[in-house]
Amino acid sequence: MYLLIILAGIPVLWLFIMILLEVSGSTDDFTGGWIGLFVVSLIFGAVFFLVQFTTDSSQVSDIEELAATQERIEVYEGKTNALTKAFEDLLSEKYPNHEAGIFDKISPDNIEIYLAKFPEIRSGETFINLTDKVLLLNEQLYAEKIELTDLKQDIRYRLRNPWIFQSFITDLSPEQHRLVYNEK
Repeated sequence: MYLLIILAGIPVLWLFIMILLEVSGSTDDFTGGWIGLFVVSLIFGAVFFLVQFTTDSSQVSDIEELAATQERIEVYEGKTNALTKAFEDLLSEKYPNHEAGIFDKISPDNIEIYLAKFPEIRSGETFINLTDKVLLLNEQLYAEKIELTDLKQDIRYRLRNPWIFQSFITDLSPEQHRLVYNEK
């Protein structure tokens, strides 16, 4: 915060000195230098504030993307679970004697194992299409989880970055804090 005050104070100080030089009637050769330094400091200050506000904009964008990614993950998990349930139902119709012990353990992650255990299933187009959809959804789910992890990392880094004034960064709500830091 002190650096911000210093950066804002330097151009004001130069302006004050320039006004004093003009009022006193001094036509020193340093007047051009003071003007140059004033302009350079204004440009530096403008770039500094632009970077700070751009960083905050990125933070807000990532927080919103984090929430959207979390919602997509929930949708993909729901779809995957529904398709896995449909796979279980189809298997229980085709293999009713195995239903009790085996099909209760089916999950989206191990659906390929059942194709290996029951080779007859591979001949059915419905089973193959269902399996392909579950596997595709699993890939999308894992990609979303990786993106979620990357977003969390970016958000946490901005909150600790020593080159960014934390007063410029949007604070996390308690719900966002729990999501970013994996708290229950």
